[in-house]
Amino acid sequence: MEGRNPLPEAVARPGKRRERMPMEEKFEQSLSFTRVKVQRKLGFYKHLFVFVAANLVLLFANLAATPHQPWFQWPLIIWSGVLTGHGIRVFVFSGKGRFYGSKK
Repeated sequence: MEGRNPLPEAVARPGKRRERMPMEEKFEQSLSFTRVKVQRKLGFYKHLFVFVAANLVLLFANLAATPHQPWFQWPLIIWSGVLTGHGIRVFVFSGKGRFYGSKK
């Protein structure tokens, strides 16, 4: 009995009722899902940091080189849209759809 998992396998057999998933497996799946969510949030915050830093550099470069022609606004506007989409995907639709971390 030692070294053997006493919980039943979560295997579907044709013609029989599906057995319940063991608690350990549920925990591992939940932990894996949580790790993916945290990684996506960290990715968004890295994106936000690079966005702010790069746009500040562009602003100062624009003001130093051609202060009468404001061109820095175009990358700012476009990148803001991309960042907004990334934020919506991470924070609004984080638990919906296919879970890419599963091994099915």
